Amino acid sequence: NVTLGMKVPKTYWDVHSLAWSHHGKWLAIGKIDNTLRLVDSKSGETLSELKDLNNLSYLNALDFSMDDSKLIVSTYLGQMALFS
Repeated sequence: NVTLGMKVPKTYWDVHSLAWSHHGKWLAIGKIDNTLRLVDSKSGETLSELKDLNNLSYLNALDFSMDDSKLIVSTYLGQMALFS
């Protein structure tokens, strides 16, 4: 485990992007296999995981909206998606 004020499960080369929520409660993880994971920043527990995201490929940028109610995702191919 890596400790950055929280424990994050070991991951390998497949993580392409990370985003902390503004309130600091969540960490969003975008992986090369098109998996999007939301992790609790205190416990490291996976809160939600989405796989095979509707033809989105290579999730390379993530960002939370200012109120943390939405997650914006972009890909290497210029695709964008909004999750709430």
